[in-house]
Order: sequence, then structure tokens, then C-alpha cells
Amino acid sequence: MEFGGDRAAEFGWFSALAGSPVVSMDAERAARRIVRAVARRRTRLVLTPAAKLAGLAHGVAPATTVRLTSLGARALPSAGEREGTGGADLREGRDIESEPANPVARRLRAWWSALNDRAADAYNERRRHA
Repeated sequence: MEFGGDRAAEFGWFSALAGSPVVSMDAERAARRIVRAVARRRTRLVLTPAAKLAGLAHGVAPATTVRLTSLGARALPSAGEREGTGGADLREGRDIESEPANPVARRLRAWWSALNDRAADAYNERRRHA
């Protein structure tokens, strides 16, 4: 995954939430559910509890959901001045300092880093040093 703008902040938030059991899902379990849905010709599949809850909330109160999503988006780091750069300032997550500066993201990352690290080892996603 590539990050731009405030790369450390973007990576910090992403890596903190990527291991959350409510927001993310085990890759093998997700793959099984996707294959099963395709075999059953399902046109829609929602994988995580957070996505299911968001869909339900939007169905019940769409305006409120849009407002809350907007507030959540404001908490994320801005993209900065990247327009017209052609992606030249993008950097791979593995090349970014892994300790988020934001205290909330740092705490979340600490809580769920074990899950992220276990998945990275299981799916050979760690950079190998020569």
C-alpha cells in the first residue's frame, strides 16, 4: 500500500485500524466468504461487522450517517499538496516510520499490532533484509 501527503500520519492511522477485529477480517476467512458468494451468485457481500453496521445506519438515517462520516474524515490526515505530482511523492508503507506521531493512532497501533504482525508473518508480507 502506498501513502502520500503526511505519510507518517496516514500510515499510523491505517496500520492502527488495519488489525482491528471489528474493522478488518482474516484474509483466509474473507477469501472463503468471497468464493462462496461468487459460487452462489450473490451480487452483494458485506464482510465486516463495521461495514454491516454502517450500511444499516445509512439505511435508517442517511443524513446523519453522512454527517458522521464527514466528521470522521476530518479526523484523518489531509492529503496535502499532491495535486499534479503524478504520484511521485507516494511511498510504500514498509518504507515509512512505523511509530505514529498521533497519540491516539499510536495507542491503537500498540493494541492491535500483534494481530497485524501475525498476519504479516502468515502471508509473507515482511520485508526480507539481504
